[in-house]
Amino acid sequence: MSLVLNREAEEISRILGAQPRSPLQYNHFNQSDCEILKLSSGKFLISNIDSVSDEILFGLYREPYTMGWISVMGCLSDFAASGVRPEGILISTLWGVAETEKYKMEVNRGIADALASCRVSLLGGDSGLSKSTSIIVSAATVTDYPPIMRSGACNGDWVCLVGKTGVAAAMALDFLQGGNWFIESNFRPVAQLDQGIALNALATSIIDTSDGILQSLNILGGLSKLNFALEWKDNLVDPLALEFCRKRDIPKLLLWIAEHGDYQLLLTISPEKLSLAKKLVPTLYTLGRVTTNPSSVMIDGKSFEFNISEISDRLFVNRHNRPALLAEFIYELKR
Repeated sequence: MSLVLNREAEEISRILGAQPRSPLQYNHFNQSDCEILKLSSGKFLISNIDSVSDEILFGLYREPYTMGWISVMGCLSDFAASGVRPEGILISTLWGVAETEKYKMEVNRGIADALASCRVSLLGGDSGLSKSTSIIVSAATVTDYPPIMRSGACNGDWVCLVGKTGVAAAMALDFLQGGNWFIESNFRPVAQLDQGIALNALATSIIDTSDGILQSLNILGGLSKLNFALEWKDNLVDPLALEFCRKRDIPKLLLWIAEHGDYQLLLTISPEKLSLAKKLVPTLYTLGRVTTNPSSVMIDGKSFEFNISEISDRLFVNRHNRPALLAEFIYELKR
């Protein structure tokens, strides 16, 4: 069964080729945030590996503390989207050859603080040297129940987001415009582990928004072959991100399109379970409904088509020239 749904996943699948697949694997390619094995005991082994590298190489992250913090949150956020909490993580750090002891200590301080904030331990790891710093984090855990996956949304489900969004996107947009308006220390997302565990039995599908709102919607919709009728709500956006859009005269819908997310949970829930979900997770907000009609968004009283898969393809095709693509999006959204 193939679940390749977008250009990036298609390229990854093509490069990997026909790799051996475990008969115990429960999920298909791109179907979940973590990899899942159903063990002979009936339990489930949940594992994940993630890295922070290109954000460092290209200069999006300039503070070593941010690099350490996000390396942990990137991995743990995938476990949040699977509704489980790992006991600990393993880290492999490839230090840039020119980096100082102070730099390394700041990275490790970010790692330690992120772990403490999520009540997760460091189990071990490895280190080496490279031309540019890369931080690779992995984790695993065993559960009695199958985790939520990205597939499973149904027509009529509510589309929901946990917490306010926009800070990560504003940071990326500021970077692409060559600006220095955004203060990096304002970007400190926390993996929503407790919320993911609470929602595990209620959501029909779920994903973490590390790659931004639009890309997350593209995956959820593609897996279920459904679309979304969405409504933009300013009160669900961090005030800092809205201020950025006003000062830069940038259409605020770009906060959904930017491929840098706040590590939130984006999920679909059946109407009959929404009330309970909101009681368990008070920071759960609705963005719209799952639909069989073409995707649309209502913003500032106006509704228009929101072709999620087409925009996602444009982002992939133009991934080596993002500033120019950003200028195109700004022009198109202002028309």
